[in-house]
Amino acid sequence: MIFTFILLLISILFGQYLSYPFLEKPEYKQLEIMSVVLLAIIFVIGGYLTFHPIKNFFFWDPEKETYERVYK
Repeated sequence: MIFTFILLLISILFGQYLSYPFLEKPEYKQLEIMSVVLLAIIFVIGGYLTFHPIKNFFFWDPEKETYERVYK
């Protein structure tokens, strides 16, 4: 249990150490807008692929043996 807490503390300190340079940089408005747009595009693509999956192994359901979404 003590190992878990030490590992938690080390990971938090490491994350803070890595994020510090990003907090010191000036704001980039274009980068913020692009990231929000990209997030929206990823969300829409994920929603589309949920109901209309591509026919490849990634979307194959071996239990139902189908590519389609199974409704109960």
